[in-house]
Amino acid sequence: MSNLISAEQLGHSFHDHWLFRNLNLGLNSGQRMALVGVNGAGKATLMKILSGKIQPQEGKVVQNKDLRAGYLEQEPEFDGEQSISDFIFSMDNVQQQLIRRYEELIDDPDADETEIGRLTDELSNANAW
Repeated sequence: MSNLISAEQLGHSFHDHWLFRNLNLGLNSGQRMALVGVNGAGKATLMKILSGKIQPQEGKVVQNKDLRAGYLEQEPEFDGEQSISDFIFSMDNVQQQLIRRYEELIDDPDADETEIGRLTDELSNANAW
């Protein structure tokens, strides 16, 4: 298992109130993590720090060089012509583009079965399942 992201001695405050201090965590490839807490506890701030959107006031975050972290805002701004699906899949990510195409095909009653099979193979090869 390779280390994807680790945080050491993280601390961040908001208006002189510490949301967290001396926080250490690590996430290895294949692991899953849930972040649960009451409103205002600092969950979104921690995610912004882990994704690199903001810098912690204390400590550091180290990411695997192959990791590309993203962060979806709690209240994202959408282009009026853009669907939520367009927004989610707009990233320059091959796996997400394959998933998007697959979902479009399986929703199409006239979809070409050969194309679905080819795309299924591509999804497997890209480890996108």
